Amino acid sequence: SRARDTFHCRARGCSISFASHMGSVDRHAPGIRECSLPPGRRNLHPSRPYLPISRHTAIHSNLVFARTYRPEVTDRQLFETVRAWSAQYAFPVPPRPRPRHPDADRRLKVGYLSSDLRSHPVGRNLIGLIEHHDRQVIDIHGYAAGSASDGMAQRFRAAFGSRWREVALLDDTTIAKTIAADGIDILVVVAGHTEGNRLGVAGHRPATLQASLHDLTSTGLEVMDYWFTDADHHPPGSTELFTETLVRLPSFYLHAPLS
Repeated sequence: SRARDTFHCRARGCSISFASHMGSVDRHAPGIRECSLPPGRRNLHPSRPYLPISRHTAIHSNLVFARTYRPEVTDRQLFETVRAWSAQYAFPVPPRPRPRHPDADRRLKVGYLSSDLRSHPVGRNLIGLIEHHDRQVIDIHGYAAGSASDGMAQRFRAAFGSRWREVALLDDTTIAKTIAADGIDILVVVAGHTEGNRLGVAGHRPATLQASLHDLTSTGLEVMDYWFTDADHHPPGSTELFTETLVRLPSFYLHAPLS
């Protein structure tokens, strides 16, 4: 049983569209890896435009996403794909930031990095958590990697208040520096290997602890400490491989009503 099996029914349209566009994922995989490499690490054709590093990581991340929908891909093969994604960009393992001085009166700073803080299946599962955090003990910060301005996005903006930051136009390094400057204790990276998200930010380890939430598979990053899941996604005896320590919640999905 794999976490990705649970996600499939929630993104059928996306998988069908991707499959029809890509044809055979495995047939195109070498090309995806090649064109996702930064300039200087691949054989560039003169007509190929330069892409920022965050775009390169996103292209290769698409391959990870697509392979979660291939039933013939084994747990071992999928894990090797995410580890190759991490290795290809040579993410170093920076030292863990020192915990801030303990203070009984200080609120814990928790940051959420996501492009899905909007009307989206992930956003609808996340909004209840964000709106109901105990503000007496948790100081939440939102790093919006998307540019949506729909009603759900406005709810997120209101919930984060002055701690809302729009980072869609910033590169991964700048976002990481921003998170570090904000003194975030725990960074929650939402749906890392999906469209528009910025998993590369976590490679810089800007927070003392880092956790993955709503991803389809392991991030493959050694600097990702935890992966929030539950007993349905990862039952006892699960054969899925991951770099993170699993944190099984009583119930994972908290989807907001569609009306």
